[in-house]
Amino acid sequence: MADDNPAELKGGMDALFELITMLAFHWRIGIAVLFALISAVFLATNISWFTGWYGVLLVIFSFGAGLIWESAPRSHKEGGDE
Repeated sequence: MADDNPAELKGGMDALFELITMLAFHWRIGIAVLFALISAVFLATNISWFTGWYGVLLVIFSFGAGLIWESAPRSHKEGGDE
């Protein structure tokens, strides 16, 4: 009897597909998160007081910054001549 549950596997693959599509269509978020991830790994390996939790917070905040960056051009286009 197999332990694999195709419904759970399909749900995980759907979530991964949605993440990849989100990063493809919203490339500003992907760039911000990728840059923060690389920076967090570099800082955690080279600075003793920069722990993994600081790296996690850096990536989370960069996701927020990417969201702001992504929404800025759209709100400017939709705003008209204000």
